[in-house]
Amino acid sequence: MKRAYFEVTDIIEYARHNRRVSGIQRVQVKIIRCLLEQYGGDVIRCIYYDPNQKRMLEFDPSAVLNEAEFDAQRLLVQLGLIELHRIFPEKQQLKAYLRKYSDNKLLRTRKKIEALLAALFDREKYHSLGFRRVDPALLAARRIETTPVESVPANATLIFLGANWSFPEILAFGKKWKDSGSKVVQMVYDLIPHVHPEYFSKDLVESFEAWLAYLPQYATSFTCISEWTARDLRQYLSRFDENWPIQTTPLAHELDGFERFVPVSAESKQVAELAGRPYVLCVGTLEIRKNGIALLRAWQQLMAASVEPLPQLVFAGKHGWLISEFRSILEGDPRLRAKVTHIESPSDRDLAFLYQHCLFTAYPSFYEGWGLPVGEAAWFGKFCITSRTSSMPEVCADMADYIDPASVDDLTRSLRHALTTPGYVQEKERRLRAAPLRRWSEVASMLYDFAALRTKERTPEPATGYTAARHAADLNPGAPLPIPSADQSR
Repeated sequence: MKRAYFEVTDIIEYARHNRRVSGIQRVQVKIIRCLLEQYGGDVIRCIYYDPNQKRMLEFDPSAVLNEAEFDAQRLLVQLGLIELHRIFPEKQQLKAYLRKYSDNKLLRTRKKIEALLAALFDREKYHSLGFRRVDPALLAARRIETTPVESVPANATLIFLGANWSFPEILAFGKKWKDSGSKVVQMVYDLIPHVHPEYFSKDLVESFEAWLAYLPQYATSFTCISEWTARDLRQYLSRFDENWPIQTTPLAHELDGFERFVPVSAESKQVAELAGRPYVLCVGTLEIRKNGIALLRAWQQLMAASVEPLPQLVFAGKHGWLISEFRSILEGDPRLRAKVTHIESPSDRDLAFLYQHCLFTAYPSFYEGWGLPVGEAAWFGKFCITSRTSSMPEVCADMADYIDPASVDDLTRSLRHALTTPGYVQEKERRLRAAPLRRWSEVASMLYDFAALRTKERTPEPATGYTAARHAADLNPGAPLPIPSADQSR
């Protein structure tokens, strides 16, 4: 059987700064884990670039990716990339916690001292800040054997599942692999920095554009996570004189590790306390593209319209970038602030609990490559109010409600209808509970068939029966998506 080598440098770099994986890194872990269960570590291999040794290293991922929930610290410890302290938080974990205070140096210093004092004297407060005592077993975790990759293995496929545009050494390695005559597959999640650079920093956009231009140099084929992304990619690659194999591999609805209708208990006290309160859930990083500002403005409109009882608005995800306006809206409105809860980087168990106990979910993102929270909500029988733009209608088709993300009024109308129309949410849930939804094992098998065995392009029919033609007829992928300011959103 052909070996498949998965390049995981960006998982390792992400793990250095985050306790838990999300987004692209989350997808990689799920796919590799599913393939390990099916084929084992002799067939499924991982490689990464070590900047200290300045070379690629190979390891058996079955020793790290066999846990129910991926542990970033365990990966770094087992690869010998960090050393943990028995009392104080790991350096990168502390940096990740302090990132939300980066706009205020004095407050950031105060919060750092507070965290270190809590580590010494107040275990309950230490845990409430999101830190955990280091498991003694983790301190003694067995090191994984790594071996240098000196040459391209014969009859093997190299698969890039990650955000590898910031690692030129890795791309050069991919080109070497391709030049040897072997297959190199790149998974493409989206082209958002190319299509809508306004959502990102100048440095990231420049890195992404350079990566796009280099794609033909190292990749032999592509798999995209949605028909929308495949359309964007085909449009970009049309400037090159070659017919590229591009498959669509739609992502799963499943939240890995949790069955659809099995109750889950909360892991953290903050999440458990929400069980008895009605709330609407928004899952995802707090960043400008996810459009949390529109939800805040919609909640203000619902309060002004005296919609009662108005549920809590719960955001679940890490702090991201370009969210100063989001913060200022909350700081300037005490009534709104009382109706908003933020759960920083929830564990998978807490996330499952939040999905199971919410009224429904909202995801008014401006532009996506897929839309994991839309599908995960469906997995737990919860419907979502989401955007009609880009890939999001592919996830649940007509089992979700769709809004214009640039219109707070449109979002407010949809929220109000769901909150005040008797039986509406229950009927949505009834349909979702009966729907055939996709598991990660199906996604992994689809990818492996294409990457390791198949050469023909194959686009499967999504579980929800969505067709791209139906969606594309109403949308213009090149149209600008405005970012509403505070004044425009009122």
